[in-house]
Amino acid sequence: MRINPKTSKRSVPMMSKKFLFFLLSLFGLLWFWSISAIAKEQQIACSIREVEGEVVVQKAVGGDWEPGVQGDLLRSGDTIQTRGASRVGLLFTDGSIIRLRENSMIKVKSLTQDNETGEMKTSLNVLFGTMWAKVRRIFSEESSFEVETPTSVAAVKGTIFIVSHENRSSHYILVDREGGSGISVRVLGEEAAVNLQQNGEQVVVTPEGVGNIEQMNQQELEKLLDWGEGMINPDQGEIDPIQTDELFLTLFSPVDSFLTDQSDVVVLGATLPEVAVRINDQTILADRDGEFTAILNLTDGSHVVTVIVEDSLGNQFLEEPVIFVNTGAPVISIADDLTRAPFTSNTNYNMSIFISDPTPSDQFKIKIDENEEAGEWFEIRGNMYTYFPNLSEGSNQIEIFVRDQVGHEAYLAIDRWRDTLPPIITFINPPGSIDIARVPPSPPGHEPPPFKIRGQAIDPGECANPSVTNINCPIEVQVNGVDAAVDENGTFEVELPRVVGEVLAVRVIAYDFLENRSEKAITIRIGQ
Repeated sequence: MRINPKTSKRSVPMMSKKFLFFLLSLFGLLWFWSISAIAKEQQIACSIREVEGEVVVQKAVGGDWEPGVQGDLLRSGDTIQTRGASRVGLLFTDGSIIRLRENSMIKVKSLTQDNETGEMKTSLNVLFGTMWAKVRRIFSEESSFEVETPTSVAAVKGTIFIVSHENRSSHYILVDREGGSGISVRVLGEEAAVNLQQNGEQVVVTPEGVGNIEQMNQQELEKLLDWGEGMINPDQGEIDPIQTDELFLTLFSPVDSFLTDQSDVVVLGATLPEVAVRINDQTILADRDGEFTAILNLTDGSHVVTVIVEDSLGNQFLEEPVIFVNTGAPVISIADDLTRAPFTSNTNYNMSIFISDPTPSDQFKIKIDENEEAGEWFEIRGNMYTYFPNLSEGSNQIEIFVRDQVGHEAYLAIDRWRDTLPPIITFINPPGSIDIARVPPSPPGHEPPPFKIRGQAIDPGECANPSVTNINCPIEVQVNGVDAAVDENGTFEVELPRVVGEVLAVRVIAYDFLENRSEKAITIRIGQ
């Protein structure tokens, strides 16, 4: 059979199509993961804050050495060097500060920040010379500050220290621990490390290993501390630091925005260009115009936000703490004991209403609807409001509405208020006024037995059903001036003398626990 080459098509096996689809999907996932990983971290910068003498910078992209100018930014891969009798200081966005002595060179190996958590990772390479560093205390395991020399690696957390490298030898000195965990030093490429934890401890690291930890005397230690803080050269005397402009801080966020229903609030402000701005546990760097933006994630409740700006010399400006509020709904409570206080014989009752709210303010709006009559909103100050409801006989419902400054509302209904009625008296024996002449008289010679009066006195309010309300409402009963025993159901019984042929007048008086009084009388004729 002949095949027409113009009409013949070569088919692709089904297995090849599936394999091709698998490869494309795999490459797509790998690309997505790589993009996600890149997006999670961002490159950040440190700034040159002090320049004395000849300082040069080489950017990571390559090129010639250029003069280092105050305000320039250094990023991952950049290198900075001091030549001759020169000094330079660097400020990092977390507030950490480093200073280089003369004839020193460091490379910013890595400087990144996590976009989600804000955690920073800093890695510096001291190629030669001497570096003084003041590292902010690191509270998170995700943040790190690492220093590397040609012979050693050191992890630092919240410590002032000095490291120098010369002739294949690295020298570390812990100047001031400052509440941090000190310095962990190891030989480059090895795992075993030694820890400097006390002020004045020092150690030398060579390719052969880590030397013994030695203690520096206090006088030498104070010189090193002063040198770093004030750019003092122990050999050449003090060099005046470069003075910065007077620090200031302005918050753009209006006060009204500090009350928010959002979990994220934006803090806007301005200060000197490229100084460190600490907002609670965040540290950011103002831009070249001195402006900064921070986002705070707030949960329900009040948050005191403290904003501090700090220059490279450690000068600080503290703004008065600001209260940001992401409010939740208010909570209404009544101070009275509802098991007793709702029962009153007065038409005006003194009711204390308490309001608790996440908003750190004492301004609210309140509305009270009583007896199905709608009230009106009115403003109150303070977290307690005294209300005098006008209670009529029977059940009254009071509805309380509270609105905070953000607009969240709370509601509480009270439907157990009573202005109680007097007890209701009923007779069980005899049932009302009845002639009992048909009752046979006693046998001759016998004393007539007493006549028993039985009845019930109950409260018309909730006390009528104590099993439901858990309220004990005692009733007192007197029959012809004699106190009668009353059980929990209000039933009473009393014996009266039986006199044949006479009329027996029975007068019952009942009191509830609020001293509401009821009276009922019957007449009984005793027959032969």
